[in-house]
Amino acid sequence: MLLKIIGNLKIIKLKTMKIKRSKLKELAIEFIGNDSLEAQNQIMLKIATARCARVSYTVVGEEGKDSNYINDIKLHDRLLASKHMSPAEHCAKVMSNEEYNTHVRGKCFYQETLNAHIPIGDSLGWCRNFKGFIQYRELVS
Repeated sequence: MLLKIIGNLKIIKLKTMKIKRSKLKELAIEFIGNDSLEAQNQIMLKIATARCARVSYTVVGEEGKDSNYINDIKLHDRLLASKHMSPAEHCAKVMSNEEYNTHVRGKCFYQETLNAHIPIGDSLGWCRNFKGFIQYRELVS
């Protein structure tokens, strides 16, 4: 598995997932309505999340099936609509400096709620079990 940073998203790029830019733009227009870089990132995130879900439910012997990006996007949308969020725990975005300094041990506490006590050291920058990254699940739930 390879990781690729695109914009502010850390996208999981599986060896079998090599989307041509032209296909990515086409999918972004079809499902989001434009082919901006942000829309393309959203499409990749949807596909990556659906692939994470598929890993858990792949039938033995069907691992090598050709990927179908449209079905992946539809699966992502069904998962979110039904509040099945565990596959969204495996994709994340890089924290900004502000996010890093306000996420403390899995919760987001802003400075004004800390009563001037700002934790230091290893307690900063945590979002659930990721340090320095915000899980996609946090962003959509």
